[in-house]
Amino acid sequence: MRPRRTYPLKRSYTRRPLKLRIDAKRPLREIKLHCHMDHDNIIKIKDIIPLLEKEKLNDVYIAYELMDISLHQIIRSSEALTDDHC
Repeated sequence: MRPRRTYPLKRSYTRRPLKLRIDAKRPLREIKLHCHMDHDNIIKIKDIIPLLEKEKLNDVYIAYELMDISLHQIIRSSEALTDDHC
């Protein structure tokens, strides 16, 4: 049995994917750009979870790597940022 893992999910939502082509392209564009970025400081996409119900074609969930700390916590921290944080 494989151990369970926790992944943060981002919901990519388009209001009218079948009516406005540009609305349907935004999540696809974001996923494609993110997959081409290969850097240690950029989190990786682990999985893409589409909802297969025709009525809910406007939702796509993107699973990312789990980070130890959030950007909000880093910004609010009193610790000074150094080159070691890069």
